[in-house]
Amino acid sequence: MADFPLTYTNVAGASVTVTPSSVEVELNSRTVRTTSLSGRQQVRSFGTSYYVVSLNFPPLIEEDLAQVKAKLTTLRGGVGTFTIATQNFTNKKGSSTAEEELGSSFTGAIGVTQVTTIGSNEFKPGEYFIFSNHTKAYQVISHSGTTLTFEPPLQTAVAQSSGHDIRSGANFVMTCRLSDDNISYTQGADGFSRIQFSAIEAV
Repeated sequence: MADFPLTYTNVAGASVTVTPSSVEVELNSRTVRTTSLSGRQQVRSFGTSYYVVSLNFPPLIEEDLAQVKAKLTTLRGGVGTFTIATQNFTNKKGSSTAEEELGSSFTGAIGVTQVTTIGSNEFKPGEYFIFSNHTKAYQVISHSGTTLTFEPPLQTAVAQSSGHDIRSGANFVMTCRLSDDNISYTQGADGFSRIQFSAIEAV
């Protein structure tokens, strides 16, 4: 289970889930650009990218806020990591299972942008997934037959013979760190509190 949305047992013994009211996602692709006097550009890519995610929560009662603050405090700024599995990351439009197998005997080296899957045409563009042997988040570009194309390029080698698989939907989590060492919130005269924070993908 991911750390956010945050689920806890309240003082009445009931299970409560505190869910962000909105999630802002930013994809950062790292490049270096040089521009000549004529305006001609040269762009060099570092071959990777990372996500920055802003979580905005609805007005919270004191008990809900206390749980969110407690979790954030345990991270000690950007030292600790936590996981996010909000709806925009876990929604699926395709028919792939939450744990999709790689093709028989398939091995994928660092830097590739395609893997072979057991199933055909099951992932849809824009869906997110991770591989079972590392936490980097990838986005589906296309799934044509058994060829799954994704970005960014593979960060860690994968192999079907090692039991590695593709995890999406209910099994997807994004591993992050707080992008700021400070935690702040506001409390209104209505007694409700408001909190938001930003996280950067831990790659």
